[in-house]
Amino acid sequence: MNPQDALIVANRPEVSHPLEGILARYPLKVRIVHSAEQALATMSDCQPDLLFVDLALPGTMDGWELLYTLQKARWLNDRLVIALTAHEVDGIQEAALAEGFAAFFPMPIDESRFVPVFEQIVRFS
Repeated sequence: MNPQDALIVANRPEVSHPLEGILARYPLKVRIVHSAEQALATMSDCQPDLLFVDLALPGTMDGWELLYTLQKARWLNDRLVIALTAHEVDGIQEAALAEGFAAFFPMPIDESRFVPVFEQIVRFS
C-alpha cells in the first residue's frame, strides 16, 4: 500500500496533534475531523487511504460504529483503518483487530512503538 491521504478522527487535540506531527514525516496529506459524522461527510469529498479512529468518539456514532458503517458500505477495499484509544480494557486490542481494524495503538501515542508498526503495515515508495 502506498497511501497519499490520511484522516484522523479524534475529538481531542491531545490525540490528533501528536499523531499529525508523527505523520508529517511521511508523504501524506493529513486531515483531522472530530466525530464519525464529520468523517463520513469528509469522506464523501475525499477518499483517504488511511483512517486513524478514536474508538471513544462523541455523538451518535463511536469509532466501532464508524468501522461497521464503512464495512457495510464496502469502503475498506485497499484502505486501512487504525484504532486509537485511551481506555485500557482487557481484550480491547484483540477485539479491535478481530473486528477489522488493521492496527491498534493506545493513547497517548508512543512514537517509538508506533513508527515500526506503522511502517510495517504501510509501505511508502
